[in-house]
Amino acid sequence: MAAVRAIAVSLVAAALAVTIRRDNPVFALMIAVSAALFLMWTAIEPLRELTDELFTLAQEANLQAGVITSVLKCVAIGILARFGSDILRDSGMSAASSSVEVLGVAAGLWSALPLLRMCLEAIRSGL
Repeated sequence: MAAVRAIAVSLVAAALAVTIRRDNPVFALMIAVSAALFLMWTAIEPLRELTDELFTLAQEANLQAGVITSVLKCVAIGILARFGSDILRDSGMSAASSSVEVLGVAAGLWSALPLLRMCLEAIRSGL
């Protein structure tokens, strides 16, 4: 049911933004950002259930929780960077949008360092 509500909200917001964009582009941008924030808020509960299930699977597979945590951090950073980049691009700030994308990549790589360390330790112990 939440998916149907999210689709309905996104369609209404898109129709409003397209209709208003010519006369008031700032208000159209605010409508689009508000809809995107609402959709992200709607996705929190399914994502929480997904992360709980991933941690359960990791525990059953005898994986350290840090592995799943690092992967989830990378995914969250990617989602937030994409969201910020798209907002900046929609508002006409493409240079700032590109900077946010580069920052998102750097932050994602930084958060993936524990995974790299674990891989290197596994390789060292196997040799």
